[in-house]
Amino acid sequence: MLCNKKETANVKKRIKRLAWILLAGFLVIIFRLWYLQLIKGNQFRDRAKSNRIRLIHINAQRGRIYDRYKNILVKNVRSFNVLAVPNEIKDIDATVKLLSETLGLEQAFITRKLCNLSHKGYSAIKLASNISLEKVTLIEERSSLLPGIFIQIEPRRKYILGESAAYITGHVRQIRKGEIEKKQYHIFQYNEFKGEGGVEEAFDNLLKGSDGGKQIEVNSRGEQVALLVEKKPERGSNIILAIDKHMQEFVSKLLEDKTGTIIVMDPQNGDILAMAGSPSYDPDIFNAPVLQTDLDALEKKDAPLLNRAVSALYAPGSIFKILMVGAGLKHNVVTYNQKLECEGHLKIGKDILYCWDRAGHGSMNMSDAIRDSCDVYFYRLGLKLGIDRIADFADACGLGKLTGIKLPGEKSGLLPDKNWRKKRPWYSGDTALLSIGQSYLLVTPIQLVSLISAVANGGIIYRPRILSQTQPEQIGKLPCSKETIRQIKKALCEVVSDKGTGKFAQVKGLEIAGKTSTVQVVKMRHISKYKDIPYKFRDHAMFVAFAPVKNPQIALVVIVEHGGEGGKVAAPIAKQIFKWYIKNRNGKS
Repeated sequence: MLCNKKETANVKKRIKRLAWILLAGFLVIIFRLWYLQLIKGNQFRDRAKSNRIRLIHINAQRGRIYDRYKNILVKNVRSFNVLAVPNEIKDIDATVKLLSETLGLEQAFITRKLCNLSHKGYSAIKLASNISLEKVTLIEERSSLLPGIFIQIEPRRKYILGESAAYITGHVRQIRKGEIEKKQYHIFQYNEFKGEGGVEEAFDNLLKGSDGGKQIEVNSRGEQVALLVEKKPERGSNIILAIDKHMQEFVSKLLEDKTGTIIVMDPQNGDILAMAGSPSYDPDIFNAPVLQTDLDALEKKDAPLLNRAVSALYAPGSIFKILMVGAGLKHNVVTYNQKLECEGHLKIGKDILYCWDRAGHGSMNMSDAIRDSCDVYFYRLGLKLGIDRIADFADACGLGKLTGIKLPGEKSGLLPDKNWRKKRPWYSGDTALLSIGQSYLLVTPIQLVSLISAVANGGIIYRPRILSQTQPEQIGKLPCSKETIRQIKKALCEVVSDKGTGKFAQVKGLEIAGKTSTVQVVKMRHISKYKDIPYKFRDHAMFVAFAPVKNPQIALVVIVEHGGEGGKVAAPIAKQIFKWYIKNRNGKS
């Protein structure tokens, strides 16, 4: 009983002690609140009014892009950018006017950026990129008149070859208004950059790295007073392309003042050594905020943003005769030495189809027909084969389907057959025209260079390879025997001979095999002189070739839109590429 009374007394003492401790704690808190609110209140209110929280996005450095010899194609350089925090701007009109005078930007553009309701007021908005040091100085000198405006140094892409390699590199651009909400852009934030076109888009996940950011406290003058949170950016991965930088520069110059494309491939593994197109564009223009007027001006230059190498569609013309030879020999409807008659035309039903040489070529075997590109020979061969066998053979050769090159925007082309034609029957005349690469048949330049490369290497169809860090990939095989391929090569050598349509591609000491093509755009019945034909209706000039014939190291396609005859326009361009290759790369791995 006595023990219970002692325990009760001890518990009461402990409770009493705890109560005094709690009371003391409350008194300290009350005193502190009184001190902060009454004694220091005015000071903190002034500080709260003058200080602001600023969120700054920090773009990561994208990975570098190298060519096959480790020459730099795309790198990062320092860029002085002008950013604005809308909530910190006290007088929008005065700020817009002063910025317009300082930066040389239209007031409407600046106003639109600052008043964009999709931006968070405390987040920085980019107004200008890569401004000069002179303008940086002006902004800093006028900082008291420009609250909410500041300079930030960020990485900017520098494209070493500029327009010469735009088809390959593509460009980067800032995410546009409204894209953040779209599903395909959900991983991006405003002020981030994404790859668009070329390898910048194809390998964006490798190149872009991880952006960073920081939350800072600034005073009324925009000066940082505290760093609250920071996440450092992580640099993207470097990539090495199969492209040969110096060949790319050379090939691109060959298309100056022309519209068209050139692709150079290693036929032994599918490596894309060069891929040029014209007209092109300067990828650097997308580093800064791009006005719609700038894009409109670009589009007036005959679609420079279109990668003609993989996205443009053309009738292959006489290049398709290579496949016709293979199909004819495969199905035994003709032999290599069998002769067919060309009288300059062929009547099919009620229609008369003409050869390009209205006088006729006379009696021709397969080699003669390929060398002189006789149309009537292939009309006859096509009628013997029939559309089904032609379409099946062309499909096995890779036409009418994607090559799978790792570049955005590739088109599959069109390989028509009886099933494709639904509104009316497929006629014999359709088959005859398709046999010379006309009719409704459409291909891409990348398909043509893949085809001629397969002929060059003995029949293997490789996926065109743009990234050298991946392994060569066989995606098909020409559906014909080695003997048939040997005979095709023999005929293509005749094309680049003194008597052939490709004679202007000849290079002394180098055996070249190739095929010319002059593709009719519009049938002009009432104009006899070529110079009188309007430019947009003139024929496309094409040429595919490879060399050396016995050990092929280089295959190519040259297309000059509205250029005229393939043998006189495209073949001489190919000649210059072969000569450059012999001088600069022959035997170099």
